[in-house]
Amino acid sequence: MKLAHSGVAALLSLCVLCACTTDASKPRGESSPVPSSTPEASSPKSEMPAWHDRFTAEQIDAYEAALLRWQEYTAKGNEIYRSGRDTPQARAVLREYSMEWQLRVRELAQVYDQGAVRIVSPESALSWKPISITDKVVVISQCTDYTNLLVTQEGEPVKGTRPDNLVTPLLIEMDKPVGRDWMVATTNLKDERPCAAR
Repeated sequence: MKLAHSGVAALLSLCVLCACTTDASKPRGESSPVPSSTPEASSPKSEMPAWHDRFTAEQIDAYEAALLRWQEYTAKGNEIYRSGRDTPQARAVLREYSMEWQLRVRELAQVYDQGAVRIVSPESALSWKPISITDKVVVISQCTDYTNLLVTQEGEPVKGTRPDNLVTPLLIEMDKPVGRDWMVATTNLKDERPCAAR
């Protein structure tokens, strides 16, 4: 399943356009903010994760740069979808970070701004690891916790916005187009089994 933003927005688009019901009886708390740096970056060399042995120093640099861009986009995107407003500033962020920015802008305008949808409390990223790395494409597996995800429409909680496995991998493909920094190409929720936080 392709997802638009951090594993939620495309699911929301389908849900909202199909007039999902709301359930105000199950409020959820706030989730933790996305960390601004990778857990691996602050670890001593002796504690580097096993996957480091599979990649060269150049590949690890590419992965860390791509991951940083994904984390920046997630943090900025959380603010955009929390407010749900189609503004020039929001459009500029989507254009800067997403290769599908035209679709993201259309969703922001139609689903969030006009449809009164808000991601009040986003999902939480628990950990990351690279799946594959080239100089132009990095695929990242993010262990994601959807426990505290809260999506509303006109102030009422929207049903069906959380996966069956509340802690599950999200696969993120980051591409580096010519003359551009790393950008989000696709995200794919792997709602198959719980993932480990570390």
